[in-house]
Amino acid sequence: MNLDAPAQLALILILGGLAQWIAWRSRVPSILLLLASGLIVGPVLGLLTPDEALGGALLPVVSLAVGFILFDGGMELTFREIRGASGVVWRLVTIGLLVTWIVALIASRYVLDLSLGLSMLVAAIVVVSGPTVVGPLLRYIRPSGVVGSVLKWEGIVIDPIGVLLTLLVFEVVLQRDLGKAPLLILETTLITVSAGVGLGLAAAWLLVESVRRFWVPDHLQNAVALVLVVGAFAGSNAIAHEAGLFATTVMGIALANQRRADIHGLQEFSESIRVILLSALFVVLAARLRVDDIRMLGWRELFFLLILVFVARPLSVLASVMRSKLSQHERGFLMCVMPRGIVAAAVSSVFAIRLQEANVAGAETLVPIVFMVIIGTVVIYSIGAPVAARKFGLAEPSARGVLFAGAGFWTRLLAIELQRLGVRVVLVDTSHPHVTACQFDRLECVEGSVLSEQTIDDLDLAGIGRLLACTPNPWINALAAKRFERIFGKAEVFRVRSAASESSGQRDETAERQTRWLFGEGVTETQLEQRAEEGQRVHAVPIEEAASTATVIQRLGAEALPMMVVSKEGKVLPITADGRRDLSPGDTLLVMSPALMPLVDEAIQQR
Repeated sequence: MNLDAPAQLALILILGGLAQWIAWRSRVPSILLLLASGLIVGPVLGLLTPDEALGGALLPVVSLAVGFILFDGGMELTFREIRGASGVVWRLVTIGLLVTWIVALIASRYVLDLSLGLSMLVAAIVVVSGPTVVGPLLRYIRPSGVVGSVLKWEGIVIDPIGVLLTLLVFEVVLQRDLGKAPLLILETTLITVSAGVGLGLAAAWLLVESVRRFWVPDHLQNAVALVLVVGAFAGSNAIAHEAGLFATTVMGIALANQRRADIHGLQEFSESIRVILLSALFVVLAARLRVDDIRMLGWRELFFLLILVFVARPLSVLASVMRSKLSQHERGFLMCVMPRGIVAAAVSSVFAIRLQEANVAGAETLVPIVFMVIIGTVVIYSIGAPVAARKFGLAEPSARGVLFAGAGFWTRLLAIELQRLGVRVVLVDTSHPHVTACQFDRLECVEGSVLSEQTIDDLDLAGIGRLLACTPNPWINALAAKRFERIFGKAEVFRVRSAASESSGQRDETAERQTRWLFGEGVTETQLEQRAEEGQRVHAVPIEEAASTATVIQRLGAEALPMMVVSKEGKVLPITADGRRDLSPGDTLLVMSPALMPLVDEAIQQR
């Protein structure tokens, strides 16, 4: 069945969104489901034919989408996160890249039995990684120390450099007069890097000034940013082939490290666009494969993959971490992470067509080999990297802890009880007396504003998975919730109501629906503080049989306020506006109550 172009585009978006959601629910790497979707609707069922649907616009659109994905990845890179390890990053994307290329070249030549020119090109393509595969893996593992930042930087910065290497190799392969090759390489490198870096920095400066000087209204800032990204990409490519990836990556890094304009809204916008583009690209590129391409893969390709994972990556890391301050465990973990992603897929598709147009023998093998490497490395590293992180003691504890914005009296009471139950808590407050009180109670507290970039940088969020915004100021709570949504996700960000907003009677209905309010309808920070000052305390009530919070509160008394549930697995579940939560045997319910009630007394005696 042949679908028309609009139907095919709709199918691409639907499959991409569905695969992302299923991957999130099943905790399976999304790239595997996206590639599987593309293979099923493309070469298997024949429903999707991207070359017919998009025609000559397909590869330019793919290149532009990859450029935007690298822009979004660059916006996550800050220089402060690799202090003391920046040298390792630069060696990984230069010396390490060269080592990987040499090993892959030898393996391509003697294992895959490709021509020398094609071996050089295959090796150049597989040196890249990418934020689309490294980022999700790091978010799942949450490695401690600087090693996670090193991998994130490497995964993004290596992509434009790897594409440049691929371009240089391609030009050399097609260059009949090899005596001119060194000059060609030098000239291409200088022009590509200069064009990309120059236009990337210029576009970033123009965007920052546009925001800082109010040249554009708020509602047009994202549109202007998108125009500048596209302009920098297209302008760089017009000067030198593939310089656009340098431009978008540099633009993203420059925006992430400037302090002159607030770009958090742009970060949220670009992240949403990235998810859509990434999903569509993997489906489209997988759909371009043919059944015969898949059948040609055999033991040679599998052996090539194993050499990349178990030889090329360890050697590249060893060559890059010499004389660095990284521990042996951190070095070992670096050797266990190097999945390939969308950049390798896109570049292989583009250069395969160029090779075929140049009548290079064996060009049809390029895309299947690279896709096999993508799928293989994602599977191997998705399974092996978490195991390695735990073995090396670098995997952060499960994110069950709580970050409190505000360290008032009632907040400290709740934090003390959570800490006693084995939950890690961190508090942030601008009040020196509150910070001192936390120290007296042996609570971890940072003095500073939860909205300050410096304070956020100073926070150790190892094992922390949710925010409770508990300050008396509703505006600070709202802004803190917005800031930490990007870190923890909306589902793990909670706010307490303020007495001022309750008494005014003015509520933003949209905010009401989207906010996870704490501790029941109408409960305010002022009421909680008053309860604490009157002598009420937070008590832990062990649950011995299945029940609801309402049932337990009936036994405790009407004045008992349910606040949180700590499940038997140790997960923290705050009580939200409806005040209801199902309880299972082994759970612990935290309540604020006037006195130690009989049920609590019995539980304490049993302990």
